[in-house]
Amino acid sequence: MSDILTGCEFQRIPDWPRVNLQVSAWQDGKSDISGPAGPGRGALKAREVYDVTSKPGADPADDGAAEDVEVGEKAKWLTPKDKDSCMLMILDVNAVLILENKPADKPAPRSQECRGPLRELAKSFYDAVQTP
Repeated sequence: MSDILTGCEFQRIPDWPRVNLQVSAWQDGKSDISGPAGPGRGALKAREVYDVTSKPGADPADDGAAEDVEVGEKAKWLTPKDKDSCMLMILDVNAVLILENKPADKPAPRSQECRGPLRELAKSFYDAVQTP
């Protein structure tokens, strides 16, 4: 079985409003050009993807820890260079979840109006996919 990259986009035409949801997961038992299979490989790959936005010039840019988001191992806010949306990135062991909100009225990327729905969506998504 290979690594997983899944995306869903909920959109009205033409482009606003829109919510994007992308889930990527990596397995320990799968090797590729970046490294051999083995214990911890999936978590290492997920952390590499999570850390990419912390590099200078990254788009979207790291906008600080999302400490009020209580799902996953770590979460951070991202702001695209065009500043027309807000994004939330969540690291959870061997998976990365990216949520993007592009509201029709284009509020400031750091506003509660933009970020609030992503907090709620992240919690709902995690509640739905967690197994007891």
